[in-house]
Amino acid sequence: MTDQRTAWGWGLASVDAAGNTLDVWYPELKLGEAPKEVARPNHNFGNLAHEGMDVRGVRRIPVFTVSKLDEPIEDAADAYLRLHLLSMRLAKPNTLNLDGIFAALNNVVWTNYGPFAVEDFALRKLDVMAAANQSAPGLPKADVNVLSIDKFPRMVDYVVPTGVRIGDADRVRLGAHLSEGTTVMRSARARSAGESGSGASVSAMPSAPLCSNTAST
Repeated sequence: MTDQRTAWGWGLASVDAAGNTLDVWYPELKLGEAPKEVARPNHNFGNLAHEGMDVRGVRRIPVFTVSKLDEPIEDAADAYLRLHLLSMRLAKPNTLNLDGIFAALNNVVWTNYGPFAVEDFALRKLDVMAAANQSAPGLPKADVNVLSIDKFPRMVDYVVPTGVRIGDADRVRLGAHLSEGTTVMRSARARSAGESGSGASVSAMPSAPLCSNTAST
């Protein structure tokens, strides 16, 4: 028997040409002891996963992650799992060990085409624009819109919690824990870690303003 808290699940990782993990999306996570390999459920990512690089220079690879929640974060897949747990309301703020999270996460160019590596972004952008324009000739030229350059992506691109309203998705990053009844307004004040309240949003990291504190009535 062990008192070690664990969580596990299949994630779809975006990996750049240098082998760095840009992000991992976990559609579903489970708490408790992970099943043995022969008993693992299917990941069901289908053709969303591809070993070859796309025009962004990114491969999308299924990863089975087991996170030991009381120990420091091991890698990017582990970090993303814990951020998902918070935003999925499977863990309350300040109950997970987040030591090492900033070192585990890579700085990423977040765009309307998904994550890009920072290092070769300009060249990869050209490739994406050329491919998009070739597939739809005669239409207005496609562009790659940069949403942010950061370690933490928008929460709503990964997790959409029930019972909340979000007026500006850019104000809420993955790892935010939004309780039922929360409203995030465009003009809302960013809230730091440790603040909480009924119908209010709660952030995961002490130095990152992940969400607002405007509660609905």
